[in-house]
Amino acid sequence: MLLVMMAGVSCIGLSMYAFDTGLMTDPIIWMSLLGLGAYITYIPVGCVLFERLIASSEFRSNAGFLIYVADAIGYIGSIGVLLYKELFFKDMSVLGFFTQFSYLMAGVGLVSLIYAYFYFAGVSRAKAA
Repeated sequence: MLLVMMAGVSCIGLSMYAFDTGLMTDPIIWMSLLGLGAYITYIPVGCVLFERLIASSEFRSNAGFLIYVADAIGYIGSIGVLLYKELFFKDMSVLGFFTQFSYLMAGVGLVSLIYAYFYFAGVSRAKAA
């Protein structure tokens, strides 16, 4: 699942780069690829990763509550990003801010997922030993 999520954030970064450099000129394809990358990254967290985290903790529950909390944090985050842009980057265009923020999220997401991959690989090796 982490590899699928890495593909999602890579899709965000690569489609942003292609649009930014003029390699991709169709804004509908660009926005569709950005949305697909975000969706591919988000869905494994809600569907698989939350279930596996609950299973490893041995608590009797399901992922429904965690998915609800993640959605709520996402909505709050959306409002937070809009407020951040309007309060601290008033003079920057919406497209310029979106471009910089997309690059930031793709970079931070990829680095975080690589770290998570090595962390869980170490945990898995430690349990096997």
